[in-house]
Amino acid sequence: MRLLTVIALLLATAGCSSINIQTGPPTVEEQKQHSSERGKGLRSEFANQLNSASPIMKARMVKQFTDSISARFIDFGYIVADEWQNREVQSGSPLSGATVRQWVDKMVERDRPVLDSYDDILEYGLDQIRLTERFDTRTLELFTKQREMYYEMCSAVFYPNGTREDYEDRLHAVEASVNQVSRDLTTDLSRY
Repeated sequence: MRLLTVIALLLATAGCSSINIQTGPPTVEEQKQHSSERGKGLRSEFANQLNSASPIMKARMVKQFTDSISARFIDFGYIVADEWQNREVQSGSPLSGATVRQWVDKMVERDRPVLDSYDDILEYGLDQIRLTERFDTRTLELFTKQREMYYEMCSAVFYPNGTREDYEDRLHAVEASVNQVSRDLTTDLSRY
């Protein structure tokens, strides 16, 4: 009987150690940990869906994923541009790209693991498309071009450079290029 009491106490103590009691807002480290877990979940979920899809569905899933993330990032870029303008109006002087890059880094710091998972998902998806051996050179080149535009867009959005006008011009240019590649890929995939 005494042994059962000791075991029950040990199990109760072990169970309590896994309880996480929040005593205030989460720290940056806790937010990063949550983001890391979310990123792992996104990668795993996408891989599972992709692995059970037909070759053409794999291609459409990767294209749609890249289009969706690109659109979100470009929207974020326009938010940065608006905030940049607001801060310039408030301070009465222009802000450098380096200054803006620092607060953009701070804004996305806690979500960096999720952002990195998007890159991983894109790369995994492209590898899976190639492995199907279903698509011709033209289609694979368009997917490669979409990938290149994705990274160029990420650079334009998350690494401000020059003046606010330079940033906005670059943002408009990459948005147009990203949209054009997406349209070209939509047209190309209709051949299959």
